[in-house]
This record gives sequence, C-alpha cells and structure tokens, in this order.
Amino acid sequence: MSSYVKRFGKKGYKATENYKCRNQVYKVGETYKLDTEPVVCNVGFHYCIKAADTLKYYSWEPGFKLLEVVDLAKSSHKSYDKVATNKMKVLREITDPKELVRLMGFYNSYDEKTGERTTIDKLTRKVYDKHDRITTYEMIGRSERRFYYP
Repeated sequence: MSSYVKRFGKKGYKATENYKCRNQVYKVGETYKLDTEPVVCNVGFHYCIKAADTLKYYSWEPGFKLLEVVDLAKSSHKSYDKVATNKMKVLREITDPKELVRLMGFYNSYDEKTGERTTIDKLTRKVYDKHDRITTYEMIGRSERRFYYP
C-alpha cells in the first residue's frame, strides 16, 4: 500500500477508455487538481470505491483501463457508489488478470489480430472467435476441458 493511501486513506478505482474520461487524459503517477468544489456527476474527478462499480459507467470493451487512484482532497462529494474529488493522484493501472478477477469478478482480453476474446471468471475460462462463438471452455481448478470448433 502506498504512503498516499496510508496517509489519506481514500483509495478508489477510476475506469477510463484508453486513459480518457470526458476531456481529461490520465497518466500513472500524475496528480490532478481543480480549484472548484466537487459535485458528483457535475464537477470534479470521479472514481468508485469498489472496482466492480466502475462497470456501471464504463463497459469492458477494448480500450477499458482500470486505474487505482487516491483521493487527496480534504473534502469530497460522495454519492451511493461514486465519489467526486478536486484532487486525485493516479497510483497505477491494474492489468494483472488474477487481480482483476479478484476485484471485478472476471477478466476479458482481446486479440486485435485474430479477433479472439478470452473471458476468465472465478470458475471458467472461455475463448471466443471473432464471430463470438465459444472455441474453448475450461473449468478453472478442475480437469474438465472442452474444445469447440466452428
């Protein structure tokens, strides 16, 4: 856990499409600040406390990026599942499939060359072809494995 999180204790998760949300592009290690009071859905940098809640606002498609952030503001505006702040630092991008399964409940990856998509959840691994047909189905942690061919 970073010193920022230990000091401020307001860690969260920011979803973006290719690091962009609205007109703001985010970079790992950068701090972003506004001189106005934050208001959820109106003003401020938004993030969710639970990583899975980001999927209410962004779909997991090619370009989906999940960032771990820390809220550095003295006061923030919180709604049911998201927070608006006027000062936020991007700590890191979360890319590890095991961590994403733990945080989100599943993981998707895309191969742009072949059009294949792989979905991993807590129980299964499925590979889809470019026509969205399952080509491989595997139970994780078990010996059952099925292969499908279009």
